[in-house]
Amino acid sequence: MNKLFVCFLWLVAAHTSVLAQQVIRVGTLEGAQGFEPAIAAVYKEIGLQVEFVLLPPERSLKSVESGVIDAEMARVVGGTAGYQNVVETHEPLLELQLLAVVRKDFKAKQLAPADLKAYKLGLYRGTKLAEGLVAKLGLEATAANSTLQTYQMLNAGRFDVALVSSVTPVSMYPEFSGSLKTLERPVATSKVVHVVNKKWAAYVPKIDAAVKALKADGRWAKLIAGY
Repeated sequence: MNKLFVCFLWLVAAHTSVLAQQVIRVGTLEGAQGFEPAIAAVYKEIGLQVEFVLLPPERSLKSVESGVIDAEMARVVGGTAGYQNVVETHEPLLELQLLAVVRKDFKAKQLAPADLKAYKLGLYRGTKLAEGLVAKLGLEATAANSTLQTYQMLNAGRFDVALVSSVTPVSMYPEFSGSLKTLERPVATSKVVHVVNKKWAAYVPKIDAAVKALKADGRWAKLIAGY
């Protein structure tokens, strides 16, 4: 009887351990919580539950690299360059735009990348699309520690143009509706993919297949409406 009881306890413990392994910790970003149901739906398709962890962009990617978290919700294609333990999926989640936000008295209606050389720039630290463009142009930019701080610094005249992700547009911050505006055309665009720590690399084909399935039956369009 005792042996049977011990065996039962062992089976329960093993089953609990398996269930615990079915939770994946995914980094999420300020302003991007509306995208979480889409990622949760992807993992539900492959039998995993998601625990979202709110982190700043740079820290989030470093946490995936170190294995503190298992994945990050979304990164621009190529945005993980230099990170040896981070693997990008292949199926695009959406197209991200890099917006130019300026004060209301700014004269130009739109800016091409080459035009940015004439202005003082600001960005949210860890926004790879913005950082990559600035580096490519050989420019410098003031880095803020949050999207809100980026807009506050722009509003205060610390720089002329804020390069921000379309995930966190200035329209999300009504306190700036009278003082800041977004120029007509994005400065740059990029496809966005999901990224995981390399220990989850075997799941990449499953994640890609899940996204494709969600797109095929129309669920994906509903999940990402607004992005």
